[in-house]
Amino acid sequence: MPNRRTGRFFTDIWRSASDMRFYGEAAARPFGAALRHLAKVALLLGAVLAAVIVVGLMSFNHAVAWCMDNLPVITVKNGEASADVPQPKVIEFTTSSKEKFAVVIDTTGATPGIGPAYANGVLVKRRGLTVKGGGRVFSIAYDSRASVTADRAYFKRLLVRPAWIALAAAGIFPVTLAALFLQSAAAAVLALLVSRLRGAARGFRPTLQMSFYAAALAVCFLLAVLLAGVRLHPVFLLALYAFVHAAFLIGAVLSAGGGGHGA
Repeated sequence: MPNRRTGRFFTDIWRSASDMRFYGEAAARPFGAALRHLAKVALLLGAVLAAVIVVGLMSFNHAVAWCMDNLPVITVKNGEASADVPQPKVIEFTTSSKEKFAVVIDTTGATPGIGPAYANGVLVKRRGLTVKGGGRVFSIAYDSRASVTADRAYFKRLLVRPAWIALAAAGIFPVTLAALFLQSAAAAVLALLVSRLRGAARGFRPTLQMSFYAAALAVCFLLAVLLAGVRLHPVFLLALYAFVHAAFLIGAVLSAGGGGHGA
């Protein structure tokens, strides 16, 4: 039974992309079946997002632990930084991708920026930070009222506890399902308005069920794009998702076989 259900899930994804008449069948199915289809794709997307969150938080903890073990005490008082070490002080390490990263501490103003020897780095200056990464360089000024001591105890407080990481990962699925449900409902309202402008009388529930299948298709399309190695800005990813979802849903409700009349 599990294999049959899994096979049906991928068959439905394929049919929702290749045959507009499929949406008429989807609209006639029990609501629970359509919702379970959305839940499956939410589980798939949630697993991907959970993995990203776990890896990101673990990487953050690794970076914080490195700071605890390698950085000297840096004090910021009234928006001005100081460190009781010979300056400029360069602390470097090589990342897993073989790129050199450096933290340069120079509150004297003698160091203008991160040198070309480092693809990524942070320059701690008297009145702010210069950050180099991803081909960009930008500056962050300290708040004039800021007063903090960045020592081992300070960095230890920044560590994310494993329980919080697990909770964040576990909470992704219900949040993802709720977001997909609400977005599907909003798309269904839009599709109803378009269909009624074209003279078609369709009910909300069957349109919502079609929207679930179109949303699942859009999610799988985005995951395929990402697995293919295409890197897009998150805004463009969301726009691409919305376009695929809306295009297939509106096409379905306007097509002769995209039916679903009644409430």
